[in-house]
Amino acid sequence: MGTVVDADGEPIGGLLLFVDDGRLSGLEVYSIADDPLPVPLPERVRWETAA
Repeated sequence: MGTVVDADGEPIGGLLLFVDDGRLSGLEVYSIADDPLPVPLPERVRWETAA
């Protein structure tokens, strides 16, 4: 899971990756606001990993 941030580093949405058998099987980008988000640039995603 990742948080999509704007140029100021403020959260504006999120990104979910779905993996099946070790391969990417789906991608979901969502917005906190009503406006849809395009696929973000990698530098605009703050990744969260499971411990």
